[in-house]
Amino acid sequence: MSDSENARLLNNVASTGTVLEVDAANKKMRLEIGENQTDWVKIPALAWGALKIWRCPSKGEQFAIISESGNLGNAVPIIAIPTDYDGISGTEDEIIVDFPAGSLLIDQQTGEATFKLKKLTFDVEEVEFTGKVRAQDEISSDKDVKAGSISLKNHKTSGIRSGNEVSGVPQ
Repeated sequence: MSDSENARLLNNVASTGTVLEVDAANKKMRLEIGENQTDWVKIPALAWGALKIWRCPSKGEQFAIISESGNLGNAVPIIAIPTDYDGISGTEDEIIVDFPAGSLLIDQQTGEATFKLKKLTFDVEEVEFTGKVRAQDEISSDKDVKAGSISLKNHKTSGIRSGNEVSGVPQ
């Protein structure tokens, strides 16, 4: 093997690739590495054990690539890397997930999380809050609302009289 071939293979062991195409249904993508293009390779997951975290990369996104023996046919993208775009600002205490429809910010120092979304749906059997709940806009429900044992829809009041008098407390 020539020195130039050895140098090319060594250069390909670890490199940077740019996403050309994405096949989200099959969890695969094609990358451009220099003037070369990979075949379809698996999209890397952030975690794939008991906890699974997967996201579809964007066309033009850059990835660090490792290729066993420098053969790009064995290319494995391992992690997305930052480009010149620095759209996320934060501190070392913040974990930020920014996506086109909104964002999530977790401040590890204060223990606070901020979701910025148009709508958030919890599809669970029961939700329990152990602290205060505060709303800055209206609250609506298709079902009855209870405070303690008093029903908003079905409560009774005592001492009702016509005129300007105030009724008794709900029961």
